[in-house]
Amino acid sequence: KPYHFFPFGGGNRTCLGMSFAYYEMKIVASEIARRVKFRLAPGYEPRLIRRNITFAPSKGVPVIFDQISPA
Repeated sequence: KPYHFFPFGGGNRTCLGMSFAYYEMKIVASEIARRVKFRLAPGYEPRLIRRNITFAPSKGVPVIFDQISPA
């Protein structure tokens, strides 16, 4: 189910490396976003569904990554 993802545990017994792992994920995500251009896949028509009080695309959003700068 979409709300049952606990990668580092919960409550009093959380993973010791959780803070460092989140920090690493932020760095990797920012470097990827800095080096590529995102665009929607051609012909994509989103179909919205309601998730609690918000709306979301029913089957995700297909994107294409175009490289804009070398490593």
